[in-house]
Amino acid sequence: MTSTGRLRMGRRLAKLAEEIALLTVDPGQGEGETPGNIGDLLAGDDPGTPLRAFAADLSTPAALAARAQAWHEHIHYGLWRIDDRAPGLRCIDIVSGTGRYVEFPTEATTGLPRWTVWLGGIVPVDGIWRSTGVGVRLSPTEADAAAESVDEAALAMLHALAGEPEAPPAPIPFGHAEPHGVYADDQEPVSAEMVSLMGKVAGAMITGIAADVHRYLATPPVIANTGGDPMCLISATIAVEEGTSGNLAARPDFDRDSDEPDRVTWWGALIPDGQRKAMMADAMAQLRAQGHQDVEAPDGPQRWVRGVLRIRGREITIEVNSQQRLTRLLDILRKIGGNPVVTSEKRIDPAMDFAWPVGQRTAQSGTAAAAEGWEKFWLDEKVPALFGRTPRQAARGRERPYLEAMLRQFEYEADLLAVDGKTGVDTAWLREQLDMPGDLAD
Repeated sequence: MTSTGRLRMGRRLAKLAEEIALLTVDPGQGEGETPGNIGDLLAGDDPGTPLRAFAADLSTPAALAARAQAWHEHIHYGLWRIDDRAPGLRCIDIVSGTGRYVEFPTEATTGLPRWTVWLGGIVPVDGIWRSTGVGVRLSPTEADAAAESVDEAALAMLHALAGEPEAPPAPIPFGHAEPHGVYADDQEPVSAEMVSLMGKVAGAMITGIAADVHRYLATPPVIANTGGDPMCLISATIAVEEGTSGNLAARPDFDRDSDEPDRVTWWGALIPDGQRKAMMADAMAQLRAQGHQDVEAPDGPQRWVRGVLRIRGREITIEVNSQQRLTRLLDILRKIGGNPVVTSEKRIDPAMDFAWPVGQRTAQSGTAAAAEGWEKFWLDEKVPALFGRTPRQAARGRERPYLEAMLRQFEYEADLLAVDGKTGVDTAWLREQLDMPGDLAD
């Protein structure tokens, strides 16, 4: 993360903390006393806060005092999903299900992708709900994770107020949360007391959530090979016994090149049929875009390549992309009587030089059209996030809310990419195939 990015994030968190402090810290406490906080408010205590003190000050103009009092009494922190683009934006708090028309500062809503969620507070001013202007823009999946944390914190607080043991806070479940944004569309109205509780809990957690989201976005993705091993590019020279090359080439997972007899390919598992076809469709689209109109995709099963070996007498040079694969190869060489000894080794860890800019993670579309590329084959792939069901199966089953959440994330990312002239997943085509309209009015 650059120093400019750290400074910008620091200022944002400072503004959030300052806003919360206006509502929660007692300016008149003596030394050694505990500051008032949202937990006190939930327990029934009413500490004197800077905002309340400002409203009660006789020197404060009446209009400002009224606004300060309204802010103190009615501010509603939440995870506000912005559902339209009118001057007064229709929003729904995905935690409590509360709906409001909210006026936002122009800079807060410029270039908003579909399904954006705003983590922040809204207050009534002159009969209009307005954003405080301080908050964090979240993607659908980030918002679902934050909503789950707020739900869990509110439940823990209720247990604590009832005198029950309070469970320690759990990390925000990025990538593993329930689809709260989807559930909010059909959520039954909750009581005013529960809305107030959830709003106060969200307010108490807002700076922590903002910091956790930033850390999540700033953490580079794990670089792994097709076997799930951490990626590490390894070139090694291995001394072996005489005759090892013949024993190795006799194995079904090793193939000697007919044109280069010293070159041996170490084959891995079969590439799943749908994934192979999607990869081939994208590769063919790229080649044809470069003018290679006569090229044809290879037919039949394809395998992953685990490594490439050069065998010259009693010496093998190997290129693999993980420590686990090198270890596995050495085990194979021992089993066939090769008595391997690594005589030299060079390693490159891609993560060490991996530039990961802080910001949203997006999935770009392939070169092939949706009807021929990744989207087509994804429809019939088993997806872990759908509990092992395919999207077609999930669209007709209990997993439908999770599928809808995935489609909304695709749409959010596509809007982000469009700003830079790039193309995201063709979710409109997917929705048509799945018979899942994207318009909430439907």
